[in-house]
Amino acid sequence: MIVADETAGVTHPGKAPPGWHRLLAQGMELGISIMAITQSPAESDKTAMRNASLIRSYALRLPTDRAAMARYIGCDAADLGRMSPLHYIERDMATGAISRGKLRV
Repeated sequence: MIVADETAGVTHPGKAPPGWHRLLAQGMELGISIMAITQSPAESDKTAMRNASLIRSYALRLPTDRAAMARYIGCDAADLGRMSPLHYIERDMATGAISRGKLRV
């Protein structure tokens, strides 16, 4: 398992940097699970989203971030701004199923 926290700080909205792109594109074939985390999805690369098996979003403050995640998940961007703490919306990319839940701590 590789956890990449705050990907917006090391990538950009266009194509992922070469090493990160290779890891995302070939990691699953090698049995590597990758968790890419960002508070700024509009500023992070699309490669992680394109190769994701699950996309989950908690509440987002900025309209640009809400719009980006809403496109990936297939939900209403306003929903991503109205969620209470620890609540999320996620999409299973294999089935297209969208679900909502609350993180249990």
